[in-house]
Amino acid sequence: RMKSFRERCKLFWKAFFMEEKRLRGWIDDVEHHRMEIDNLMKQLLPLCFVEGTFEVGKSEEGRYELILSPNKDPLTLLYHRELLLYMPKTLQRLWDVYEAKPKKQGHDISTVIHGRIIHQNEVFVACHLKEGYVDIDLYCKAIQGYATQDKIQLVDFLLDASIGELNTMNDIGMVTLVNEKPQECIPLEQLSAYLETLRENAGWENRYCGM
Repeated sequence: RMKSFRERCKLFWKAFFMEEKRLRGWIDDVEHHRMEIDNLMKQLLPLCFVEGTFEVGKSEEGRYELILSPNKDPLTLLYHRELLLYMPKTLQRLWDVYEAKPKKQGHDISTVIHGRIIHQNEVFVACHLKEGYVDIDLYCKAIQGYATQDKIQLVDFLLDASIGELNTMNDIGMVTLVNEKPQECIPLEQLSAYLETLRENAGWENRYCGM
């Protein structure tokens, strides 16, 4: 008999509980144990999901983190939320587990492509308000010469890091990469505050995830 998703959730947390002490030790010395961390999580996650995108690490407050990503798929997000319902309370003392990638803290958000560091403050967006979401034109001079796939990966990372994956799913519609800086635009680091202002306005509704 195929196990129900509820049974698979409980199986995952039982296995995670057995391994989490060793996992925490590896995270504390992550530079020497990246491969072990990756291999262990690739053994654990299939107990619950056919495939999954994840990050593990440690917050600035010293709490251990498991960050799941639904890869913008609302159905996968629902599965993640159900998984979190069965998380043992004993794990909650040390671990924060996220259903989607949270907004990164701090002002120096950056990523690396082909050895070049791209900083958040190099990216500008022009926002076009639609009914329930925002289309954006995105400009970054530093990525003009890169392949389209590299640009898409960079945009996905920086958007999720700047506003959180749930807000990307809920609030952002079409993203258009433009070759010239729009006249009316804001730095990407201000997008989160812009969306927060929209949410405070009457009539603004999220489209997908019921935040």
